[in-house]
Amino acid sequence: NNIDLWPAGLLEDHEPGARVGPTFRCIIAEQLKVLRQGDRFWHENYGVFTAAQRAQVGRVALARVVCDNTGVTTLPRDVYVRTDVTDMAPCDSIPGMQLQVWQEDYDDINECEDPDLNDCEQLCTNTAGSYLCACQDGLVLRTDGRSCASCEELYPDLASDGDFGVHENKCFWFSSLREGWLTYIEAKQACLFHGGKLAMIKDAGVQTFIEKYLRKNRLGYREEYFFGLDNLLAHSLAWSDGSELRQADYSNWITDHAPHHRGNYGTLLENQKWTLTRGPRE
Repeated sequence: NNIDLWPAGLLEDHEPGARVGPTFRCIIAEQLKVLRQGDRFWHENYGVFTAAQRAQVGRVALARVVCDNTGVTTLPRDVYVRTDVTDMAPCDSIPGMQLQVWQEDYDDINECEDPDLNDCEQLCTNTAGSYLCACQDGLVLRTDGRSCASCEELYPDLASDGDFGVHENKCFWFSSLREGWLTYIEAKQACLFHGGKLAMIKDAGVQTFIEKYLRKNRLGYREEYFFGLDNLLAHSLAWSDGSELRQADYSNWITDHAPHHRGNYGTLLENQKWTLTRGPRE
């Protein structure tokens, strides 16, 4: 428990297919992610290009750049991988960019009908001047906005400690609680540790989804389920992101505490009623 980060990271076993262990993998990935997300000109950030334009940028590999700017006529599709000469591809077969989507008078067409104009892995929905990608039931859209994955793929460290449900392109993880009961504070910290947050039931759709899941999968459990409520505003109950709760907007809510007090939190009881409880609970 008392060792410098650098030698500790060097001593870790390498991740499969990597040259570093899990700690350095996380540090490197987080650094690259914040560099990308912090660059307002990064082409995948919304508002920089339309979806149709992003699709064209995403089609261009370094092989296409080499073809367009040199006299090379055949090369590997992935120029970073050593390829036998018999497996090289002619430049004519390597996709390029269709620049007409940048024209100011570009006519609005249905990009979903042409695979060369969209890069959706599964489902495509046409919109005015652009399109949106979606996934089949049980999968969620990755942050690239075009490819799909299961929640187990996105959160492999959680797959063995609970189970997932998908609602409106979000993964909801239901802990197995194999390691015992969690307090409200522990539940919040556990979600943050795993890169998430306590579910906030801000609309009837999320409430119905969670209720149906618990009725189907957790009826044998006698326990309380915390959700993302916290008193962050003076003299009023709020969601854990700071927005205020309007109790009139929700059904099946019960409370014996009015007005609410600082430290209140929310739970879902075994009888499927939402309750607002005076805290803190330790």
